[in-house]
Amino acid sequence: MKTSRIFGFCLMLSALAASLLTQAADIDIYSDNSGTAGVPNVLLVLDNAASFSASVPTSCEYVGGGSPSLGQTAGGIEQCAIYNVVSSLPEGAVNLGLMVYSASNIQDWNPSTNSLGTNCGSAEGGCLVQPVALMSGDRKKNFLAWIKTWKANNSDKDGFNIKVNGQSTGAVMQEAWAYYAGKTGLSGRTYTAPPAGCQKNFVIFLGNAYGPAGGPGDGASANVLGALTAAPGVTAAQLENIVIPSGKYGTSAFSCGSYSMGNHTVPSGLYADEWARYMYQTDLYGAFDDKQGITTYTVGLLGSDCKPDYPALLTSMAKNGGGKYFGTSGYEEISTAILKILNEVQAVNSVFSSASLPVSVNAQGTYLNQIFLGMFRPDGSASPRWLGNLKQYKFILEYPDPSNPDPNKATLKLGDSNGDPAISAAGTGFITSTAVSYWTKKDTAV
Repeated sequence: MKTSRIFGFCLMLSALAASLLTQAADIDIYSDNSGTAGVPNVLLVLDNAASFSASVPTSCEYVGGGSPSLGQTAGGIEQCAIYNVVSSLPEGAVNLGLMVYSASNIQDWNPSTNSLGTNCGSAEGGCLVQPVALMSGDRKKNFLAWIKTWKANNSDKDGFNIKVNGQSTGAVMQEAWAYYAGKTGLSGRTYTAPPAGCQKNFVIFLGNAYGPAGGPGDGASANVLGALTAAPGVTAAQLENIVIPSGKYGTSAFSCGSYSMGNHTVPSGLYADEWARYMYQTDLYGAFDDKQGITTYTVGLLGSDCKPDYPALLTSMAKNGGGKYFGTSGYEEISTAILKILNEVQAVNSVFSSASLPVSVNAQGTYLNQIFLGMFRPDGSASPRWLGNLKQYKFILEYPDPSNPDPNKATLKLGDSNGDPAISAAGTGFITSTAVSYWTKKDTAV
């Protein structure tokens, strides 16, 4: 009897070992036999207003050599970071486009002819400079070459002018929604939406506040609130003004001092987070079982004396837009932030096993505060053997204000071994690429 039990136990261990096929980082949840899934749509929205030309103490070089044409400025750091990040992406990993604030001196870029287009030039809203497209082959090569041509002075004969003077913080978010939805933006341009499908849709908003002058704002004639009021399916709750607390917003501290809530007026730019909320909560298509909204991530390139209004608004945009906010101060940080976001949105479309909290303490896969998740990917050739592995996590309590941890306001979430939320903010319930399970190797170089 004892022998048979030992034999049975060994068989169980063998079966378990067969399922634990990879044991590296948490994002290595399967290997080999890649199936296909909708490639995520990512629209980079770039704050190209006055602070874009602010001098910064850090510099960078392109992969392969060379310095950004915008020099040692906030814009130059972002130019270099975007170039190097896109260069590092695997072929066909993401559909990527770029939008900036519009102005009379701004034109779009026609990727078909690889030359200046005939759109943009409006004093309001945004300019879709590069439509969302798969980053592979010649399209990726031309996109990278185009980034290197950016200039901040319209009087320069050569290069692509990327800089404007006025802010369009809320208006450009409306423009981003109009592009994804195939509607008309505040610029007056009517868009053909990217093809509808099972892929997820994202905005990465890159904001500049390197000096005290950099802050959110909109043109006085940009009817940002009126456009939101008239948006399809908007609810009364989505029209309520979002109040940003002073100093801190949840776990994200403002890096430039205490912020006092400004007035919700059209020129304030403060409707950007209301637009982010609407975009996240509203279904774009209506033709699929799952809601297809737009998730907003934000990145702030901030100096030590920056105006606190901007990181406060960027935090609120991400919080209400379903994404995350990353405060940065130089090339390394902003590059890492963009890569983290792209890794997270990649995982949304490359994982087929959703991580969700059990509905009962008796649920399979849990023991006390140990949560075991088996994550597997269907075989690309429909074979019965699915590759994957097993991860251990735990429950954590997340407080709206960590400085005042009120248990009555806490939210139960899945956490990693560091006590950080393990679920991706991208909205599908999958594990974030930065999560560290209890079985992840401490030395990532091994």
